[in-house]
Amino acid sequence: MLGFFSINMMVNIELVLRHIRVTVSGSSYQLLLNKSTTANQIYNDAAIASSTFANVSITTGDYIEISEAQLEINKVATPFEHRSYGEELALCQRYYQRKVGRFASGYASNSNTTANVRPDFNPNMRAVPTMSAVSFGNILRENVNWYAITAASISEATTQNCNIALTIGGTHTMSEGHATVIGNGAIYDFDAEL
Repeated sequence: MLGFFSINMMVNIELVLRHIRVTVSGSSYQLLLNKSTTANQIYNDAAIASSTFANVSITTGDYIEISEAQLEINKVATPFEHRSYGEELALCQRYYQRKVGRFASGYASNSNTTANVRPDFNPNMRAVPTMSAVSFGNILRENVNWYAITAASISEATTQNCNIALTIGGTHTMSEGHATVIGNGAIYDFDAEL
C-alpha cells in the first residue's frame, strides 16, 4: 500500500532501506522516495516506476515487499541497526517466558502438602510477571518419588525470580525440608506484558 504522511516538526527524517523488492506482473521496478519541505512541514511520498519512469499499474496478486526498514525522527540519522535473532529473542523473553520440565528446585514446606520451588528468569523480566500453569506436572522428592501437583501459586515475585507454592495431592512420604524438583510434564507461563 502506498501512503502519504506529513509531520509538523522541525526535525530531519531519514528512511533507511536495505532491501526493496517490487514485483508487478512478473517484472521488477524501483521504489522512488521523494521528500519536499514547505512551511515547517516535511512531505514524503513513494512511487513505483519502471526504469523509464513510466506509470506502473498494480493489480491483484502484485505485491510490494520492504524489509529491514528503519524510520527515525531525529536531528541526525543513525546508522542502520540490525539486531541478531538472539538479541530479538532476549528482548521478547523480557515479556514472556515458558518454563518446561525440570526448571526449578526447592524444598518441602512444614505442612507436608506443599512444596516451594524458585525458578530464575533468564533474561530478567521487564516487570514482575504473572504466572499460569498450562500443566501442573509432578514434583520429585529427594530424587526418589514423583508426586502429582494439584495446584500452583506464585509469590515473592521479582523481575529476576519468584517462588511457586505447589500443592501436592494424593498419598506421599514428603516431609519438611525434603529437596524437591518440579518437572515430569510441568509447563508454566510467566507473563510481563504491558
